[in-house]
Amino acid sequence: MKPIDFFSNPEYALIILTSSELRFYIGDNVQLELIEARDVVMESHPQRQVVAHRPLMELKRFALHLLQVPRLARLPVVVGGEENLVNAFVKFFQHPYGVIAHTSSDLTTLTCPQILKSAESFRVKVREVYVAHFQDRLRTQMRAGRVLSDMLELARAAEEGSISRLLLMRAPAPLTPETELAATVIREGGKVQLVPHQLFPEGIKMLGVLRGELHAHSPLFAMDA
Repeated sequence: MKPIDFFSNPEYALIILTSSELRFYIGDNVQLELIEARDVVMESHPQRQVVAHRPLMELKRFALHLLQVPRLARLPVVVGGEENLVNAFVKFFQHPYGVIAHTSSDLTTLTCPQILKSAESFRVKVREVYVAHFQDRLRTQMRAGRVLSDMLELARAAEEGSISRLLLMRAPAPLTPETELAATVIREGGKVQLVPHQLFPEGIKMLGVLRGELHAHSPLFAMDA
């Protein structure tokens, strides 16, 4: 049994802004795909870090275009490039899921494989965005009374098929009550997921999310949908 672990390889979008090109990628820790590229001429005033009006409108059009891309709705977006271009772009790119400004030109000349090797500079921030959203959703579930932590209650709910998702801090060791519980959850149609330790209340190493309308419509707990 291998629990789901979204946080070890989270997906993100990457926008790279240069004086001659605007590029849009989607990737993770393993692969990066160039989705779209636009040729532009970015005139600026370097000493004042001001982008001229016409290229500013190009940045605005690109930002508004990307905000309409459905796949970006639930992805953190990293915006990289020269500082003046990044700062101007993010003012137009009001993306509610999470925007990470990477004001550096170190990515602008790299190929996809090279960008992947350099992604450590923002990868932790991408993970932090996911953790923050997950934590908010988990708190909502707790306030609604849909989260169990007591082992006996978890075992009873698992046998009844009431657990939609079992959240673990680490993969359970073989031949332990945790392994048996996880196997029961999976057998009854639920899922087992590893989540970062900071999401658990103090002294708790396992949580069970009960089935229900709130859970079924939660975009965060349906990350694998």
